[in-house]
Amino acid sequence: MLHSLAIRNFTVFPESLFEFSPGLNVVIGENGTGKSHLLKLAYSVAYVRHEMGQHQDNDSGALFFYGMSKSGIQRRIAEKLVGVFKPDTLGRLCRRGRGRARAELEAHFGDRDSLKFSFATNSSKDVSLILRPLDHRFDPPIFFPAKEALSLYPALHE
Repeated sequence: MLHSLAIRNFTVFPESLFEFSPGLNVVIGENGTGKSHLLKLAYSVAYVRHEMGQHQDNDSGALFFYGMSKSGIQRRIAEKLVGVFKPDTLGRLCRRGRGRARAELEAHFGDRDSLKFSFATNSSKDVSLILRPLDHRFDPPIFFPAKEALSLYPALHE
């Protein structure tokens, strides 16, 4: 489970710390404040965290349950962020300012279990892994986009 997410220079977040409680967490705020970005980021890091314990051999299709290499983790973080957020390049997710900046993100999953990485505004698909989790067992996350989930509720169509 994701316990906290520290964000610096990522999209609309200059510097933020989000702490999550066990069970259901509700994210509320004005339009354009980053609610969807927070949920997409939490989903992305939790998904890569889950994948770190599962690695599939592309040639044989066999699934191995052990940690990915550092370069594999870096590649998957970049691929997942680009796949979820759909920017032109990874660096477009970095908050713009004067000069070059770096987005830094740290997700805590439990005691001594963190995933920390960064990337620069000029990154096309390069992520620098700073800290990786020690435990490789993590359930896969599920992301339900609020707009689509609410549109499935029949009472909202009337």
